[in-house]
Amino acid sequence: MTTPFTILVLPYRYDEDNQVQVSILKRKNQRFWQFVRGSGKAGESAEEAALSLLAKEFCLPKNFFPLTPLISLETSTPGLSRRLTTHHHHRLPVKCFAYDLSNPKENVNIFKNDTVYQWISYDKAAALLHFALDKKALRELAQRLRK
Repeated sequence: MTTPFTILVLPYRYDEDNQVQVSILKRKNQRFWQFVRGSGKAGESAEEAALSLLAKEFCLPKNFFPLTPLISLETSTPGLSRRLTTHHHHRLPVKCFAYDLSNPKENVNIFKNDTVYQWISYDKAAALLHFALDKKALRELAQRLRK
């Protein structure tokens, strides 16, 4: 059973020139770019679910966290519609987080055969991202990190 919320995680890092890059991904069975998203397990907090999703998508060991604190983004929404049947929709809140993957003890990459990913600048990500919520979270992260 999953938790009654959706998680959105924005992985980011600083490149050699101290510029921020974000990682976006595209599943091979989808035609659009997005950030890491999913839901947690029953009894899991939103923060635990975010770290678990990040570890799963980036094939990170369980002892990888915490290197840096998880940033909770205000972009979280009261609910997005999820179709449960052909006639009924259920609204699930979306909780957004960002995590700095700049200094891992090992190389951070996605090794899944069903996922393509890339580390890119804010501007390139904003142009490629499909979902409005992803773009809104990206703008908030950019503002937060510039402070």
